[in-house]
Amino acid sequence: MKAYTTMNLAKKVILGLISSAIISSVYADEADTIKFSGSAKLTQQQFINLNVSGKLEAESISAAGLIKVSGSAQINNSQLHDLRASGSVSLDHSQIDGSLKTSGSLKISHSKLSAGEITTSGSINSDNSTYLSPIKLSGKLSSELDQFDAPISGSGSIYAKNSRFKQVINLSSNKSSWSNSSIESDIFIKSDNELFSSNIPTLTFNNTQVHGNISFTQAKGLVILNGNSKITGKVLNAEIQPAQN
Repeated sequence: MKAYTTMNLAKKVILGLISSAIISSVYADEADTIKFSGSAKLTQQQFINLNVSGKLEAESISAAGLIKVSGSAQINNSQLHDLRASGSVSLDHSQIDGSLKTSGSLKISHSKLSAGEITTSGSINSDNSTYLSPIKLSGKLSSELDQFDAPISGSGSIYAKNSRFKQVINLSSNKSSWSNSSIESDIFIKSDNELFSSNIPTLTFNNTQVHGNISFTQAKGLVILNGNSKITGKVLNAEIQPAQN
């Protein structure tokens, strides 16, 4: 690796970054990767690959390859391919057409995620966004005014308002709820007997339409229907508490 490489792209990017980035040093290697040895604050830059050994704050950037961040990432009005972060990630008015993986929480607003898988070990807080990427949960998904066009799976729970779910949902979850939403596929709740020994796994629907089957495995579940909620498919291994109008 050489500092300030002679590659045309790297030279152009580095010259622009010197005045806009908060860093201890910046490098470019032979694989077209710009590397920061500290945190970076970037505006209106284009990259192939980007590696930040700290916090990333980005406004109106694009990256055709992989962005790796060893801290948190706050990204606005940007277009990315793959993103990896070891801290929390915030996306606002941005697009990711590859995969997204973080060991922290995700906050996503007015964004579009497609192609690769979304994986997080923290919670997801989302609004006004579209998901063409499968989601693998390890925490809570809070959704409002979102559309999910790919499957959701994992060990987390879902709390959704005014959202649309078009593909299968497969969770190990104690409780999840939907309000004023639509679900257009099947829901599977895999219940571990030890995990749910003191709590009945429960799905609550408020003015929500479910156009698929709901199935609980192992522990018997409870389905609560409030308002004008309706299930057009079958409910397996669960008690149904109908709406009280």
